[in-house]
Amino acid sequence: MTTNSMSSRFRDEYRRAMIAIPNRDVEMIYVKRAKDGDRVASNTLIHKYIPFLYKMAYQLRRVSYNLSPDEMVNAAIFGFSKALDGFDPSRGLLFYTYYAGKAYNEMKKAAFDSLLVHHVNLGVLDEDC
Repeated sequence: MTTNSMSSRFRDEYRRAMIAIPNRDVEMIYVKRAKDGDRVASNTLIHKYIPFLYKMAYQLRRVSYNLSPDEMVNAAIFGFSKALDGFDPSRGLLFYTYYAGKAYNEMKKAAFDSLLVHHVNLGVLDEDC
């Protein structure tokens, strides 16, 4: 799949999500439904944020050369459930603001984990263990 077709596909998904979530009040309804386990509401929220997540992934490219932007977005989407569980609407934050921080942290964590190199020397074992 080329970059242009990928970006147009996500642009179409973003447009559908923006139609479904026109303002903050409607977004809060979707957040409440998603917290209650509504998969359609969760998917709609995720599709709304996909273009933002790709923008963030391209900005973090300099941190991790091992991960593609798709892999970084997948890490951020994985963090969506954590953000949904920890979000408290009574604090006055938008879900977007809260999720942006969580998504950024998940991307940085994935980038850091991809850079770790585990070295195990199997030739020398301590016999006292």
